Amino acid sequence: YSWIANRLWTYRGRTRDNATREAILFFFANACGIGISQFCLLFTHHILGFTSALADNIAVYVVGFALGTAFRFFFYHYVVFTGGTRA
Repeated sequence: YSWIANRLWTYRGRTRDNATREAILFFFANACGIGISQFCLLFTHHILGFTSALADNIAVYVVGFALGTAFRFFFYHYVVFTGGTRA
């Protein structure tokens, strides 16, 4: 649903005819966003040594979510939905 909503509403003027390419890149960006959140959790556990539930929640839901969202926004804007406006 998210890809369809972004394609038809958020980036409706920037879509391309090759919907398969956009879908694959969109799902790749989401997988990378999840990976960023998980990396933040691993970083706080193994590098910083914070293992409490509070540290886990801050790492994943505050820092990881913010970094993942920023990554997805820029990836969608500059890589996935790069088509010109339709006439």
